[in-house]
Amino acid sequence: MQLPGRKSGRIVAVAILATLSACVTDLDLNGQDRDVFFPTLRATVPVSGKGPGGAAWEFGVSQGGGTFSTDVPPGYNVDFGGLNTIGPDTVVTKVDLRDWHALLATSSFGPGTSPGLAMRTLLGFSWIEMDAIVREVSTGTRGHRDDGSGQLMLGFEMGLIPHTGPVGLRARMLGGLGGHSDLITLFGESEVRAVATITPGAEAFAGWRWWNYIYEHANLSSDLSVRFSGPTVGLNVRY
Repeated sequence: MQLPGRKSGRIVAVAILATLSACVTDLDLNGQDRDVFFPTLRATVPVSGKGPGGAAWEFGVSQGGGTFSTDVPPGYNVDFGGLNTIGPDTVVTKVDLRDWHALLATSSFGPGTSPGLAMRTLLGFSWIEMDAIVREVSTGTRGHRDDGSGQLMLGFEMGLIPHTGPVGLRARMLGGLGGHSDLITLFGESEVRAVATITPGAEAFAGWRWWNYIYEHANLSSDLSVRFSGPTVGLNVRY
């Protein structure tokens, strides 16, 4: 037989928890990792002309992943990937991104095929694959979400083509918007790299890259926003 006082205490406790849950504020997962490695593979297919002044399709794939932690204060809630955490607590988030892209690089202005400075506009499509694992530090409880979305991309690339020697410099900046009825994603990329011709049909490059990615889904109370940066190395095959 259950005592009336005990039953009443449980009712009060449930009422208090329900009230606290209703008063919590949603907290987004917002972090950065400056120690990310970006391996990259690209292929360039000319459309018209050759050299710095010619238009070309660029097909590529690149990936990068990082980890960051989020302090959840009292009265705040993280709801992402099946994990629902009410502060005070700490949530550790690991995010892996992969970018598949097809970009049309057209000559905007520059010296044509002559050595010097050239600039190209970049227009195309990226498919961004996202895989995120969130973990509550106090209990070890985990949540997981993986998703993909297409992005319309627009940007530019500047190149310093040397008068002599096989090494040049490149810098690019791209941004895009994607998603569907329940999802909005934003993706941005900046890159500075040195390029070295190793054969007539291939060039290797190394440099530094920055990625910005925002993921907002209607079914999640917490949005995801990451800023990754770090070294990149890759190979570009020219056809």
